Amino acid sequence: MSLVNTGRYMMGWKALKEKFKIEHIVQVTSKGICIGSPYVHELAVINVEIGNIVVHKTFPEFLERFYPALLLTSKDEIFDLIKVSDSFEDSITVFTYKGSEIIEKRCETLGWPNITHDGCLMYDNMYSTNRDLVIKWAQEDVEIGITSTERRILELKDEFRVCDDRLRTLNEHQTKLRNISGGHCGVD
Repeated sequence: MSLVNTGRYMMGWKALKEKFKIEHIVQVTSKGICIGSPYVHELAVINVEIGNIVVHKTFPEFLERFYPALLLTSKDEIFDLIKVSDSFEDSITVFTYKGSEIIEKRCETLGWPNITHDGCLMYDNMYSTNRDLVIKWAQEDVEIGITSTERRILELKDEFRVCDDRLRTLNEHQTKLRNISGGHCGVD
């Protein structure tokens, strides 16, 4: 059985957080249910396909130090827990964007480092209750992306011209060297 984002709520991330009294940030990403900090988002990642836990190799003692009960829990127990549908006391509408798509989500508490019902970490510059503000952010993001991409294209065109000139010069040198060596290139 695969537990993926159902489009409504990611099952079990909140139940997991509450059962093990996790005080670190818990969020759902494409890698699974992540337990982390503002600086390292994946101190531990729970695979939602089978319930196993992968601990960040730089911080191998993380679970042992902060959540030993989680570390001692079997994969089957974890998997059973994350299969449970989460319930929420409040359901505040928030908006975010991806490209030109304005996305409506729900959350219990507004702002960073809180999580939407489907497990997304709400960054202050990406989530708002004001849809018009989110549209403005999306427009600004696209404009910045266009400007940055246009600038990079100009840089690449300049780099291409330099490389093209260098290749042309090298080909001229090769032709001249062949002419003075009687068509023979290389060392005998």
